[in-house]
Amino acid sequence: MLSTVEVQYPIGTKPKIHYIPYLIFISYIVSLIGSFTPFELLHRWGYGSGWRNWIQLGACAVSFGLVAIWCMYFIGNRAIVLGGDESEIQLYHNATYTAVSTILPIVVIFLGLLAAD
Repeated sequence: MLSTVEVQYPIGTKPKIHYIPYLIFISYIVSLIGSFTPFELLHRWGYGSGWRNWIQLGACAVSFGLVAIWCMYFIGNRAIVLGGDESEIQLYHNATYTAVSTILPIVVIFLGLLAAD
């Protein structure tokens, strides 16, 4: 027996897509803040070595990797509404892939900033 969603959207058909404008705007603002913060932190960079520089590099990586990239992506995906907002066809995230996609950009950006230092 086919569910109502399978009847309404047979395999191969594309459901209509609409976006939630305020979530797109919030996604843009979050990305702007997350991109501006590392540059401000790097502007206050103290030359030399020590724990303060490690903290600043970590803060830059978290701000850029977590806030600017991941949060912007996640909020932007929530702005997409497929079909008539049926929960069965909306975008959902796997917990494992979400955790990896959160940690990986932070680590890569931290290593990149460390190499540039």
